[in-house]
Amino acid sequence: MSTLRRFFSTPFAPLIGLAVLALAIRFVFLICFAHSPLFAPIEGGHDRTLYHLAAQAPLIPDGAFAYLPLYPMALHAVYALFGPSLFAAATLGIVCDALTVFFIGAIALRLGARRSFACAAALLYALYPLAVLYSCLTMPNTLNALVAAALGYGLLRAPRDNGSAWVGLGLLAGLAALGWAAWLLIVATLLLYWLAIRPAAGPSPRNAALFALAFALPLAPIAIHNSRAEGSFVLLTTHGGLNFYMGNHERATGFPLRIREFRMTARAMLEDAHHAAEKDVGHALTRAESSAWWSRQARAFWRAHPAQAVSLTARKLLYVWNGRDVDDLRMVEQAQLLMPHYAWPAAGRWFTAIAFFGLLGFFLAPRAAPLRIAILAGAFSIALYFITARYRLALAPLLLGIGAAGAEAILQSIRTRGKIALTSALALACAAAVAWPLPLPDLRAVDHYNAATQLLHADKTAEALNLARKGLEIDPHSANLYHTLGSALFKEKNYADAAEAFARCAALDPAHPQAFYNWGLSLARTGDYCAARDALAQAAKLRPLSEPAQSLARELAQLCNSP
Repeated sequence: MSTLRRFFSTPFAPLIGLAVLALAIRFVFLICFAHSPLFAPIEGGHDRTLYHLAAQAPLIPDGAFAYLPLYPMALHAVYALFGPSLFAAATLGIVCDALTVFFIGAIALRLGARRSFACAAALLYALYPLAVLYSCLTMPNTLNALVAAALGYGLLRAPRDNGSAWVGLGLLAGLAALGWAAWLLIVATLLLYWLAIRPAAGPSPRNAALFALAFALPLAPIAIHNSRAEGSFVLLTTHGGLNFYMGNHERATGFPLRIREFRMTARAMLEDAHHAAEKDVGHALTRAESSAWWSRQARAFWRAHPAQAVSLTARKLLYVWNGRDVDDLRMVEQAQLLMPHYAWPAAGRWFTAIAFFGLLGFFLAPRAAPLRIAILAGAFSIALYFITARYRLALAPLLLGIGAAGAEAILQSIRTRGKIALTSALALACAAAVAWPLPLPDLRAVDHYNAATQLLHADKTAEALNLARKGLEIDPHSANLYHTLGSALFKEKNYADAAEAFARCAALDPAHPQAFYNWGLSLARTGDYCAARDALAQAAKLRPLSEPAQSLARELAQLCNSP
């Protein structure tokens, strides 16, 4: 009994309880989520489809890594043990999130926050809708959040003269960079701070060098493999240039944006970007060369429009702290459409509290320099590209841990009546930064399109039709929703209405990759072969027809010309 009493009196005991609570919340969600069409990644889908497939492919690809390798490697190990099970992948994410909850509280305690504040910070992450949902997806963000939290705690704990501890932290930071490239800038900034700005605040120079060498060790084999495969130096992946361009060009808004009418699924976008680079230079390129080409286009934008580029980057930095979660995959919003019985209150606003307390802690938390550097460099790394909630997820544990310490500092200020005016002004400034009404895109129609597409792939045609029509009430000019509507009508063998929907799609977006072909196919099913032939002829003027489309065009030409 005395042993149990001593255990429950330790500061970490309630954090273990909160980690167990996080496990329970996520497994309960998983039970519901597994019955949703959203659970299974669809063929040709977004990143989570590619990670699911990459984990079943050889551990080391023939060519360079197209995506950051940490999560595919971890998932590869899980699939090797349990088979390519989505439940096994979700269990990996759920366990990662439970450990993250523990480390958030441990960071807060290390920074001097009382146990109640540390538990509140950990609980906020345990209930955070974005974290709950992403823990059940084949996506790397949950693992990245755990590694960031563990590193944050380790940086606060490591003794200055303990070489083994700094070697271990360097190795962990190197692994972190294999999952989230922002750690390259974070580590560089930490080394600059320790060696040139505040040498007494970090490891000894010898241990800083050991940390840097250990950091390079996990990166070296990946860089060697990539460089051999591509014939030129590639550190991590071959898609960084496109991502950089997506956030830095004349039409960039700070959010993920369609480029040059490329297809919007992850693999298709990379393929279209590669072919576009080859077309512009007039000869074949390696993946690394096309990535470098896109990076040069982004740098050219900075040179040609420096004022616009600086303004755009400043806006993106503000978006990093904005309280509203805007996710490019929109998984939470789709879950709310398809799982109304499992809806979260104000699901898109939970980051408001995380960002507010994180900003307060950034300025007020004592002995938190490594976390400040990680948060600042991480935010800048995100702003170099584009803002999406799943990228910010890796910063959430550090923001919550430092935020609990900031709340402690505010409470002490109130109790001692010291600097109350200054603290109040800071709190108001942080609230303004988080809640400032920046222009944000209305993506409700996109949510309906994505969810309806998932329903179609699950053969729930009637539900897909209903959702597509509701989406068109929100945005009657959405080409994608008309395409989904046409696909659902085609499945129901309502070919005339399907043809009309595909025609609207083609009119709204002449570059849509499937609209004309599906329009022609629907018209052919109605018996209007000449109109179907004309639809494909319009498509051929825009781009070379695929083999199935060419075959259909030849068949339609014969049918149209026959008596």
